[in-house]
Parts: sequence; structure tokens; C-alpha cells
Amino acid sequence: MKIRICLICAGVSLTWLLILAGLNFGWLAADGWLLIAAIAMGGTVVGIAYQGEKRSKWAADNTMKFKASVILTGFVLAYLALSFISWTAFWVAFAILGLVAYVYFVMPDRAEEITKDTARIQEIEEKLKNCC
Repeated sequence: MKIRICLICAGVSLTWLLILAGLNFGWLAADGWLLIAAIAMGGTVVGIAYQGEKRSKWAADNTMKFKASVILTGFVLAYLALSFISWTAFWVAFAILGLVAYVYFVMPDRAEEITKDTARIQEIEEKLKNCC
């Protein structure tokens, strides 16, 4: 595929989105499904923090700042989405998840660019060493 999507990430995210939709439609009882949605949302938040480290040089250089800010923000947003279950919360969560998916899976992978640059630099250094 041209777009590299993590199937586990997509499956977990789709699961809690479907649970939120089911709760909004009244098909699912909140008592039985809120905990499952919360666990899946937490997994998504941690996955976003983990993947971000691979996708951004700044995040890789400032791992703790990046992960702490993503996890704190994500957990607060997940709590709010589950505390105030509505279609508005569903669509906001969908939009945020779509934006993150676009940035992580559609935009060019910075990690590959950094690796290519590093490999190119090492190649030039080797040529310079063997020059004279």
C-alpha cells in the first residue's frame, strides 16, 4: 500500500469509535461498554505517543516532553469524550483521530528522511577517509 497503516492501531481506534457510535444510537448500555471504550482509548493515546517519537525529530529529541504532553492531553480528551457522550464528542474524536492518522500515516515519514540523510553523511565520510 502507498499508505502504511498500522492494523492494530486502526483496529483499536475503530473499536472505540464504534462503541461511541453504539452508545450514541442507544444500541449499547453505557454500564457495560464504557470501561472497554476507556481501555481502547487509552491504548490509542499511548500508541499515538509511541508513534510520534518515530515520526518527528523534535519528538525524538524531547521524548519525555512529547510523550507526557500527548498522554496527558489524550487522557483528558478521552475522559471528556466518555463523560459527555454525544455526537459532538464522537465527531470531535473522529476528527482528531483522522488528523493524527493523516500526520502519522499519510505525510512523508521523517524518520526515513533522517535515516537516509544519516546514511548519506556516513557514505560521504567514508569517501573522505579513503580519499587520500
